[in-house]
Amino acid sequence: MDKRPIFRSFFKHWTIAALIVVNLSEATPVSLSSESMSGFTEAIQLEEQLSNESRQWDRQKRILENEIQVLQTELEETQRRIESIQSEKTEARERREELLQRLEEEQELSSGLRRIADKLSAPSLTLIENLPNWSVVWKEEEQAIEETSSPIGLLRFLQEVQAENSQINVRSLEVTDPESGEAYRVDLLTVGLGAALFASENGQFGGHFIDNRGEWTPQISPEYSGAIRRAILQEKGTAEPSLLNLPISLSGQ
Repeated sequence: MDKRPIFRSFFKHWTIAALIVVNLSEATPVSLSSESMSGFTEAIQLEEQLSNESRQWDRQKRILENEIQVLQTELEETQRRIESIQSEKTEARERREELLQRLEEEQELSSGLRRIADKLSAPSLTLIENLPNWSVVWKEEEQAIEETSSPIGLLRFLQEVQAENSQINVRSLEVTDPESGEAYRVDLLTVGLGAALFASENGQFGGHFIDNRGEWTPQISPEYSGAIRRAILQEKGTAEPSLLNLPISLSGQ
């Protein structure tokens, strides 16, 4: 068997491969110096551009995240304010309803007190209106009371009347005898608002005031003049206390 054709074929293929390698090695420097270098430069520039854009994006992302956080904080604060306002509105509404209810109750109470005060004050006002001249102070009090006065004012006035009704006072007064028409200078002893006794300094003229159909009229009582004079002296502190027979009942005083 002849082996030469096989050797020639192998040698032929090896020669072709060597030529291809030589050609490639000779063409590579030319390619790297032109197209390959240009593509490499563009790749580097693109990478730098992408890197810059990535950094800018990261920066914008951080800015946006900060703004979102600020907005979130403001939103939460606004929500708290809204809840606080709603709570205050609810409390204000409840407070308003409570005040309206209290006002209604006070108006009902005031109306009731006014009715009671009117009933209680009517006799006292009638009494004060017809007091003699020795009660100038109560005449002034009567003028101070207006029809539009509040129940509280009327109650205060009634308290003053009650306080006055428990006091005993002595003052000077001129009394005219209804029968003779003669005027006498006397000392007047008032026991609250329901009793008024008078007696002259010598104890010979005396008596007490009575309510005669809404008018105060002196009732002369010579038999009681001495006892009334002694009661006046006891009140002044110039006579020793003792039991006296007076023309009026002082029960409850």
